[in-house]
Amino acid sequence: MSSKKKTKKQEKKGAQKKKKLNDKKEKDSSTETKALPYTSMPDQIKIASYNVNGIRAAIRKGLPDEIEGMGCDFICIQETKANATICEFPNYVSYWNHCSTKKGYSGTAIFSKYEPITVKYGIESKAHDQEGRVITLEFPNFFLVNSYVPNSGRKFVRLDYRVDEWDRAMEKYLKKLDKEKVVIWCGDLNVGRLDIDVHNPKTCKRSAGFSPRERESFEKLRKKVNLVDSYRDLYPNKEKAYTYWSLMRQCKQKDVGWRLDYFMVSDRANGNVVDNEILKQVNCSDHCPIVLTWKNEKPIKLERNNTDGEDNDDDENEEVESEDDEIEQKKKEKSKKKKKSPKKKTTKKKSPKKKTPKKKTTKKKKSSKKKKN
Repeated sequence: MSSKKKTKKQEKKGAQKKKKLNDKKEKDSSTETKALPYTSMPDQIKIASYNVNGIRAAIRKGLPDEIEGMGCDFICIQETKANATICEFPNYVSYWNHCSTKKGYSGTAIFSKYEPITVKYGIESKAHDQEGRVITLEFPNFFLVNSYVPNSGRKFVRLDYRVDEWDRAMEKYLKKLDKEKVVIWCGDLNVGRLDIDVHNPKTCKRSAGFSPRERESFEKLRKKVNLVDSYRDLYPNKEKAYTYWSLMRQCKQKDVGWRLDYFMVSDRANGNVVDNEILKQVNCSDHCPIVLTWKNEKPIKLERNNTDGEDNDDDENEEVESEDDEIEQKKKEKSKKKKKSPKKKTTKKKSPKKKTPKKKTTKKKKSSKKKKN
């Protein structure tokens, strides 16, 4: 009898829980925040990008309060590690892309205050769209692309996939978007672009994210799509601009990190970038958020001293090359002068020949006078 009573009690409790859940769902549906029309978007907007390394853990560490404090129009999240819609934030409508092959792996989400024209999940490739790594929102003046790029892994297990397959497919996708309108590509792109973006470039070359193949592949993508690293476009020489720190050996406290998170924008619209901030004070993850302030206008092109954000060493090499070119030109000019100089020497040789006959004539005249005498 006791076992039957227990089962009845359990059934009652289960039914009560279901009712409570249904009531909550009804309340949530009635109080759901509706996205504002994109026509009401202001002339200047803010976009945040943040790898949360598991959204459940980030929520426990205070993510909702941090998002509210940022006051951004868009929040792009990477590595949600969720297979369902875990949370909603006030005044935002969310779009989620989950990994369909593994539970608690990868995943992206975008929280938006404005309703987009279209929403795309993935990069239009079945081979690369199973891990929930990309979401694209379309607006009148730009595409917002949130992505979590695959890590090459320990011992570079996925290096070939990352470089030869993913990067090329992403390049094709972004190039297609860029032909239509300006692209804002953000997220954890899992690569340190420049030596200045990593705490120890010499040793990090043996690590995933900073190997020569990954960096070369990323630069190839960037140049083919005509994208600008918005942070380095504004701050080409700023050191310790890190967005990721290992959880080992107190790396965050020592500020020994990497810059792996980016806002890459179409080159023709680099003038729309007002600022690009790195919020190191936010500690909900092993990454920190980055925030782009953007002029929501037609594309503005600005020419800066270091638009590609290249290393200083490369600039020095370019100066040396230019000096070498000048030296070579001087050598060529000297060689031309040397070729012309023999003609001048011949003219000098001719002059003494003309003078010699005059001397001879004078001698002859003297001899003639002597004879007359």
